[in-house]
Amino acid sequence: MQMPSYWELVSGDRVETESFRFFHSVTTPNLAGFFDQGRWARRLLQMSHQYPVLWHAMTAVACIHRDFMTNTTPITVSRSQDSLQVRLALQQWNKSIQRLHELLSERVLTKTDRLVILSVCILFITMASLQGRQWQAFVHINSGLKLIHQWNFADRGKSQRDEDLDLDVLLALFTQLDSQARPYLPSLSNSLHWTDKQIILSSSTNPFKTLLEACVALEVHFNSMMQIFTSDSIYINGPDPGIQIKKQQCLIDLTEWDARLDKYLETTPHPEDGKALKLLYARRRLAQVALSMDLTKGELAHDDFVEDYAYMLELMGYILEDPINTLDSQPGNIDQPQ
Repeated sequence: MQMPSYWELVSGDRVETESFRFFHSVTTPNLAGFFDQGRWARRLLQMSHQYPVLWHAMTAVACIHRDFMTNTTPITVSRSQDSLQVRLALQQWNKSIQRLHELLSERVLTKTDRLVILSVCILFITMASLQGRQWQAFVHINSGLKLIHQWNFADRGKSQRDEDLDLDVLLALFTQLDSQARPYLPSLSNSLHWTDKQIILSSSTNPFKTLLEACVALEVHFNSMMQIFTSDSIYINGPDPGIQIKKQQCLIDLTEWDARLDKYLETTPHPEDGKALKLLYARRRLAQVALSMDLTKGELAHDDFVEDYAYMLELMGYILEDPINTLDSQPGNIDQPQ
């Protein structure tokens, strides 16, 4: 008799098991980024054995991801079509919600419990995004951010246990999601009550220990910048001394970030993942352009940063494994100055 697999022992439901395998083999490689540190690929899968809320959330995302890959509906349109995968996802989502209520009501939450809850929140965001349901995604982003502040997760020690690496990954994800969502907030209902608190990391001039730590710090600085640019006063009232001071502080923070990264690269000149480093460089240059741009020039303000944009395109070409000379990428039959 063939022994049941790990996933079959966890679930006992072959349909759930198949979906979980899909999450492990297909969804995880797409979900995990350059700074994952094995979180999605290893630790989170192991934790689902102890946390049914995580298991059901993963299988729900797997079902929606499979439907997304075969559904021709544009990403900007809400996917309302019924299908077997969508029905399975709804069942798993309901089970995950039920388990989440049980987790929140049965005991005092440990740090691991809280990391699991934030991870489930990320999975709910992913599920809503794949379905084109932006409003639901915004709700889950806002909920996760409020929990991070409520639990004081931005204030943590210097140890680098697995759970601390997990927290770094989550902080980077939620901070970046906050930065991406903020430009859309004015068009949303006021009932969302978006949190205006910022993640504040401990001040340090020490070199980064990992590229993940550098990523978290950069995303926090980027988010501070986005809070400036999504303030109504910067566009309604024109140049404001207070805004200029905040922008200057962002530039100072980014310069200090540069110094810490340089110190890290002195001891680790060739990081294990070169794409991760180039992604940081692209994100850093984008922040520099935004903070240095003269908004009074309107659309012409971008003309001052052609070389910066070309540099970022070159970096992204490398990351996407399609290196090109961005300045020579014009089709030959177009008579246009470079």
